[in-house]
Amino acid sequence: MKKILLIIFILLCVSNFLFADSQIKIPRKFSIVQPDDKWFSFDKWQHFSASFIITMDSYYQLNHFVIEDKNKCKKWSVSISLTSGLVKEIFDVSRKRNPLFSWKDIVFDISGTIFGIVVINNI
Repeated sequence: MKKILLIIFILLCVSNFLFADSQIKIPRKFSIVQPDDKWFSFDKWQHFSASFIITMDSYYQLNHFVIEDKNKCKKWSVSISLTSGLVKEIFDVSRKRNPLFSWKDIVFDISGTIFGIVVINNI
């Protein structure tokens, strides 16, 4: 049942991405060089902190209520955090105003997740 729900969720995300507004050129959305996207902004801090919090919270919830193996909990919390960041960027591509897949946001998502795992390992 969980696999079916995961497949449905992925299909919904992909369909939203595929049927985005076609008037905007696709290379612009996924371009690595994007002048509007700055390395340091409040949005980047939000990505970093959200990924950190998702990693920490999902690890805590999984470790105390679902899975006893700490390594499995770490793997699941990393995958939950990175997946949520990726899905957020896919939704950003489909918005009407300034559709953009920000590679810099993904970098901050990964950084926040890594920082969360470092904190988990040192607690």
